[in-house]
Amino acid sequence: MRHKSMFLFLGMLAIAFLRLFSWGTPSRAAQASPSPIRLQAGTFVPSIGESLAISPELSVTELAADSNGYYIVQFAGPGQEAWIAQVTDLGGELLDYIPDNAFKVRITAGQAARIAGSKSVVWVGAFQPAYKISPSVDLGRRNLLRVRVARGADAARAAAAVAGSGAAVLERDGDYLLVAAEPRQVAGIAQVYDVAWIEPFLLPEKHNDYGAGV
Repeated sequence: MRHKSMFLFLGMLAIAFLRLFSWGTPSRAAQASPSPIRLQAGTFVPSIGESLAISPELSVTELAADSNGYYIVQFAGPGQEAWIAQVTDLGGELLDYIPDNAFKVRITAGQAARIAGSKSVVWVGAFQPAYKISPSVDLGRRNLLRVRVARGADAARAAAAVAGSGAAVLERDGDYLLVAAEPRQVAGIAQVYDVAWIEPFLLPEKHNDYGAGV
């Protein structure tokens, strides 16, 4: 009876130990079923080597270790608080959720390398300029664009950089810019560090031609 109780106690102790130290380890299900990254630009599974075909003018090269950048950090499963805390403790600033199990994160290249070494992380990659352009943008003609600046970034500085691409910044409202751009200038806008999203500007729809404020 004493032996049986001892085996039971040791078994419970082993289970508790595994629960305590397995929070940062991807599950077998996560490892066996790699999750895709789903962007408007396309879907790919980076953990098995897939990537999107991107033209050179819409891609970024490797940054210096202390240079800030925007990255995609994909976890081994739905983001657990402990996993997210690991990223923030290493200096990452989580901005937007990206399906599946990923976040857009503002970090330096050095921080990205350290985060990539976490057991809870399956992939870290640069958020490419190509990912910022809505498929609705017509690259065959001059566009009136709505450009969103990343949360927490200096919108005035971003607006100046957008103007430096040759595009015309017509208006700034908080984190949003109204921009007129030729097709060749769209890539330059996407290359602006703090630009988060580029889409066609659409006039507000009026559903009642006679009723004011409807």
